[in-house]
Amino acid sequence: MKNYILILDTSTRELRRLRELLTGEGYDIMTASELETALLILAKVPVSLILCEPVFLKGVLDTKKKFPIRKKK
Repeated sequence: MKNYILILDTSTRELRRLRELLTGEGYDIMTASELETALLILAKVPVSLILCEPVFLKGVLDTKKKFPIRKKK
C-alpha cells in the first residue's frame, strides 16, 4: 500500500516546489490549492499525512471527523 501525502497550499508555485522535493525523496504526493479539491482527494485516496497552510486547518480538522484514520493491514 502506498503512503500518500496531501499538500494544500494556495500557491501553485509552492505546490510544485514541495511536490518535486518530496517526490525526489520517494513519497507519493497529491496536491490541492482549494479545500474542495482536497476533500475530493480525501474521499478517494488513503492519505497518510496532510501538510497545509493555516488557512486550510479548520476545514481539514472538521473533515477529519468524516474520514477516520485507516489502519494499515
